[in-house]
Amino acid sequence: MKKHILLLFFALFSLAAAEAQVNVTFQVDMSNETVLNNDVQVVIKDPWIWTALTDQGNGIWSATVELDADNAYPYTFVNGGQDNWDGEETLPDECNFGTPSAPQRQVTVGQEDVVLNVVNFGGCDESVTHANITFQVNINAVDNFHPGGDVWVYMDDNWNEWYTMTDEDEDGIYTYTLERQVESSLTYRYSYQTGPDPDNDYDTESVPDDCANEDGFRFITVPLVDTQLPAVAYGSCDEAPTPKVNVTFQVDMSNETVLNNDVQVVIKDPWIWTALTDQGNGTWSATVELDGNRTYPFTYVNGGQDNWEGEESVPEDCNFGAESAPERQLIVEEADIVLDPLYFGTCLLVSVDDFIRDDRIQMFPNPAKEFLQLRSDAGPIQSVYFVDLFGRVVVSFLPGPTEAAKIDLQNLKAGVYIAVVEAQHGTSKQKIIIKR
Repeated sequence: MKKHILLLFFALFSLAAAEAQVNVTFQVDMSNETVLNNDVQVVIKDPWIWTALTDQGNGIWSATVELDADNAYPYTFVNGGQDNWDGEETLPDECNFGTPSAPQRQVTVGQEDVVLNVVNFGGCDESVTHANITFQVNINAVDNFHPGGDVWVYMDDNWNEWYTMTDEDEDGIYTYTLERQVESSLTYRYSYQTGPDPDNDYDTESVPDDCANEDGFRFITVPLVDTQLPAVAYGSCDEAPTPKVNVTFQVDMSNETVLNNDVQVVIKDPWIWTALTDQGNGTWSATVELDGNRTYPFTYVNGGQDNWEGEESVPEDCNFGAESAPERQLIVEEADIVLDPLYFGTCLLVSVDDFIRDDRIQMFPNPAKEFLQLRSDAGPIQSVYFVDLFGRVVVSFLPGPTEAAKIDLQNLKAGVYIAVVEAQHGTSKQKIIIKR
């Protein structure tokens, strides 16, 4: 009797095992294909099972098929509908378990449901459907961040989706990583806590137009690879807070008739007009706050804002624009600058007149290209240095003591410089033009 019961038990167990089934989800990326008849099928070839896939968006089609567990199944995807063999994918050898004329992918099914990775139609590579985006924001420049407070990234005005960021390095740069479907669009802004109550004490970022969409949000299209966004400064398009630099412009109008008692400096990118103040002795000046680490074109205008007839004509030697649209050029770094005064409409610094030209010291050729020859009848040459049109020493030499020297100019850019040669018994300061 026991023997019959055991046989019956094993028979029932075997039958149950044979009938065990699992759900297998097939996925294919049709982004590179033209879908025919709005119909993509997966065909399992043993046993024959045709199943229509559903368009999930972004080129992904999928379907779930119930199959017997513990089996291997050959299959392919077909574009255009059931029995449309002309639309069956052609598979590369490395993932073809059939023949070139009868291709077969293969899936081995165990005891559990499985969702297969997305594959490209006709390809062996898995299709990338999602990527990680790491958001980063630098809050070092904000002055009202609540100590120990939170920083957030949020995706819409109503805060329907938001995440708390972390600063593991305690360097003021907060991060958060989010998985999103590739080629989807993301909008986002940053926010930080300003007081003890995070629900009410917080600042919401105002994003500059240069990096905002029409709704004032930052935006990104999710790429095919994991991406770490730059650590932008809060409320800025730049990766670090933009330094503010005070630049003092000075121009000598002693050789001009000042019109309307108004002299202006006009910065041309971005457009900034600023009235200069008469400092006496013909010098007019004004201080303008500018963003650091950039270059600015500018000119001086006699007679007031928009009086283009009074704009100076800048000589070719220091004109970075055109004859009809002259531009001096200023390179601003991160320190305040006081430009040496120069004469209106010239390349000549006023400070040149502070030096008595000593004809005993000769500099030639002028213009120069690669070298400048020096000859001194005022004793041995002790030092030589070059000053640019903004009064900055750009290079210096110690050739002596010698009464003749050959100065290598190849590391200097083309332009106008003031060469200062100091000899034992005299100093000469001359304008030198370097051409290339």
